[in-house]
Amino acid sequence: MFPYGCYALTPRLGIWVTAGYGWGKLSLNLPGDRGATSTSTSTNLSMVAGGIDGFLIDGAEAGVSLSSTADLLLLRTTSAEEDALPSADSSLSRFRLGLEATRPFP
Repeated sequence: MFPYGCYALTPRLGIWVTAGYGWGKLSLNLPGDRGATSTSTSTNLSMVAGGIDGFLIDGAEAGVSLSSTADLLLLRTTSAEEDALPSADSSLSRFRLGLEATRPFP
């Protein structure tokens, strides 16, 4: 479950955030000397992300409009040790900046 929320700080500036947690099973078929064996383990995922976006220039109906965005994402996955599988723990992070220009064409 990953709830999402956003809020307009001003008519030109907004923020958003989402966070959540998930769990499940990881199943693998492992090759071996006596044929493939199947194993499974539990796995978990946690994530949080948030950002800000702003309207910089309003080009009206015929001009160029300019907006910016910045966001941060943090994600982590884990799995438990099971028979032939070692436990695993991984993390990911991303920081992104963006600039968007738009212009309508009739």
